[in-house]
Amino acid sequence: MASPFIYINSYTIRPGKQDAYRELSQRLVEVVRENEPGMLYFAAHISGDGAEAHTIQVHETVENMARHMQVLQDHPDLLRASSDAVDFSTMSIQIYGTPTHEILEQMEQMAGTGAEVTIAPAAAAFDRFGAS
Repeated sequence: MASPFIYINSYTIRPGKQDAYRELSQRLVEVVRENEPGMLYFAAHISGDGAEAHTIQVHETVENMARHMQVLQDHPDLLRASSDAVDFSTMSIQIYGTPTHEILEQMEQMAGTGAEVTIAPAAAAFDRFGAS
């Protein structure tokens, strides 16, 4: 059984853009729901003061993360809106699982823009995602 792949990113919401971020997040949730059957959980969380956002993704497999990145590329309007609502220079990324070479390259590119990237493969694990 393949292990889930977990991706969490955090960033600052630009001042006055909290409502735009909420609207964008809802649109993104719908796009992911419609196009990514391998996404087990996808959520955008906002801090109590509205200054920070955290996106949590639980992918069925690491390959689904690559699918997610393609879905984002297929929706450039969402990427543009994201840039307007959030300050990506404050982004940090946490990966729980073993990324593919392709995902590692993408994370290295993001790190080159100043994003802090942490990768933590599992030392031991079990899941119940396939339990009925």
